[in-house]
Amino acid sequence: MHVTNACDGVPQIPADSGPGTQSWVSRKFIIWTIGTIIALGLIAAFIILLVKFLPHQHHRPPVLDNDTRPFDRSTSTLEYNYTIALSKALLFFNAQKSGKLPEDNNVAWREDSGLNDGIDDPSFKGNNLVGGYYDSGDAIKFNFPQSFAMTMLSWSVIEYSAKYEAAGELNHIKDIIKWGTDYLLKTFNSSADTIDRVVMQVGVGDTSEGHIRNDHYCWMRPEDIDYHRPVTECHSCSDLAAEMAAALASASIVFKDNKTYSKKLVHGAKTLFKFARDQHGMYSIGTEAANFYNSTSYWDEFAWGGAWMYCATGNNFYLSLAIKMASQAGAFGGGHDYGELSWDNKLAGAQLLLTRLRLFLSPGYSFEEGLKTFHNQTCMYMCSLLPSLKRFNRTQGGLIQLNNGKPQPLQFVVNAAFLATLFSDYLDAADTPGWYCGPNFYPTSLLRTFAKTQIDYVLGRNPRNMSYLVGFGSHYPKQVHHRGASIPNNKVKYSCRGGWKWRDSSDPNPNTIVGAMVGGPDWDDGFRDTRLNYNQTEATIAGNAGLVAALVALPGSNSKLFDIKTMFSAIPPLFPLAPPPPAAWKLRVVALLALPLGIGPALTQSPADSGTGADRGNIDPVVVLVPPLFTERTQSWVSRKCEVGIPLKGQFIMIITVGCVPRTLLTTCLKLTVILAAELAAALALASIVSRDKKAYSQKLVHGAKTLFKFSRNQLGRYNKGSEGEDTAILC
Repeated sequence: MHVTNACDGVPQIPADSGPGTQSWVSRKFIIWTIGTIIALGLIAAFIILLVKFLPHQHHRPPVLDNDTRPFDRSTSTLEYNYTIALSKALLFFNAQKSGKLPEDNNVAWREDSGLNDGIDDPSFKGNNLVGGYYDSGDAIKFNFPQSFAMTMLSWSVIEYSAKYEAAGELNHIKDIIKWGTDYLLKTFNSSADTIDRVVMQVGVGDTSEGHIRNDHYCWMRPEDIDYHRPVTECHSCSDLAAEMAAALASASIVFKDNKTYSKKLVHGAKTLFKFARDQHGMYSIGTEAANFYNSTSYWDEFAWGGAWMYCATGNNFYLSLAIKMASQAGAFGGGHDYGELSWDNKLAGAQLLLTRLRLFLSPGYSFEEGLKTFHNQTCMYMCSLLPSLKRFNRTQGGLIQLNNGKPQPLQFVVNAAFLATLFSDYLDAADTPGWYCGPNFYPTSLLRTFAKTQIDYVLGRNPRNMSYLVGFGSHYPKQVHHRGASIPNNKVKYSCRGGWKWRDSSDPNPNTIVGAMVGGPDWDDGFRDTRLNYNQTEATIAGNAGLVAALVALPGSNSKLFDIKTMFSAIPPLFPLAPPPPAAWKLRVVALLALPLGIGPALTQSPADSGTGADRGNIDPVVVLVPPLFTERTQSWVSRKCEVGIPLKGQFIMIITVGCVPRTLLTTCLKLTVILAAELAAALALASIVSRDKKAYSQKLVHGAKTLFKFSRNQLGRYNKGSEGEDTAILC
């Protein structure tokens, strides 16, 4: 019989059970234990099989690229992938270089090209225009997107130079930036203070007039181009000039250690920005650039360029202009393209720069209202990126549609990912855990999650398992719309139309343009990998610059790798530096309570009688107390020596002098009331101790202290009440 304990419900064996019963229970316990173990094993095996064979709903992570460097097990696989992707994305700029290439360009199928740019155009009277970058899959050099690309790259270096260095890419990206800025300096008279024109592009792509040999009609390697490449200049192009100024100004901070080059960049930026202010207009009006890089406004470039000019020079004029122009650019009204940071619309970037300034520099009351407004606008922009608020549509695969379903979405996505990560780093560095969207508070981790999911989509975590970064992973676009990559470098020179067979071929490109981020999928995550589908398969330097910035910002969240100070290295201190501490004072108190007329000035031994004004700041202070009988003569002496008059209002005058004009502090003559009298009593009492070896003088000081203290008790009141001491800073 089994008895149940009322306390814990555990079966109990009767006390009188014998050995046989105990043996039977032991065997039963063993059998039960073994059965339980077997059952648990079967259940575990079933769960493992279920997990393994059921279809998964999430997308696989990006495939680890076949990189030769060893895997760093101290970092996550995905973070390691970001570093590999960064190196590849930078390599795309090497493939886009025009001019005489350096020996370490590391793109085997590229050679020197464009060596006659600016030289074979008789209508162009400026410098040769060799160098710079081809914009995309053609051989045109557009200054507008190229300047934006250089600005974005410089911004990323300023903020994350330590991360570039850790990835072994700091020198590489600085070379990329300098290649671009060297070229931009050639496109206007950079040594002048005032200009009347800038180059906007080299080469043309208009095919509307039929069979004209140019960069769009022909399909040729840049190295084989033999047709005329005209230079196009503009005379009223605020947008282009301000963007070029931003590129040079931001690069001047990157190269601040090279003082000569940095100064050259700043001078060029000032010249361009002056031209932008003097000659209002949009560069693309009436030109073929409107078909490729049409500018819709120049106010955002003024705000963007002004913010960078302030960072590069520290001149408050540029900051004031940036704040003013940002409001003109629609900073408060939004618009259909409000969520875009792109080669056309820089408003979101300008606002984040101004927010950075407010968070870390606080330039003062006169700018606070404007900066606070842009800080709030930046917060609203960040709110719009959160999926829960549904400001923008997303594809089924999760790609945000910042350009409202239009082609080439990835360039806008990567720029937004960069801004989101950067803003979260700003907040972390400012010891702020998040920001408000209306009444709700959101942590910065949500912005990093947004940025990470968008970049992961680009790298292959999408419904097609397609990496849109060429050369990253094993499944990426093979027919990139790119002339140089699609024509084999087999020492055969293909003519303008002879290259069409490579354009129209269905074979993969013979040359892999590693690091190119293509235009990307459509609104339904669809992607057609064909060379003629340029909206999806063409890469641009402006798009790749945003990807580079986003990739370097993403790995880790260690705020130590974010550089707060470099951005402001050219800005002078906003408040005067504290002066060096003065030499120790030896206070001399001369109490003239019963001295004959005329003796006061003699006893003070005025330092004004010797030395220059510059020397008098180091003179020991003298405190002189005289009764009313001597105030008139004392006033006359002080006025003569120090060029300062003393009004007569009371029974006593107290002079505290640290030298004469301009470094003199004199109290006004005030009616002696309780606070001042008690303070003077304390001074005399203290002086009596210091002078105790001179008994007669010490006793006189003690007597004066007693008299003053008694007076202070009988005449209660503040020494400066009802006098000009209420309105002035008086030291007693």
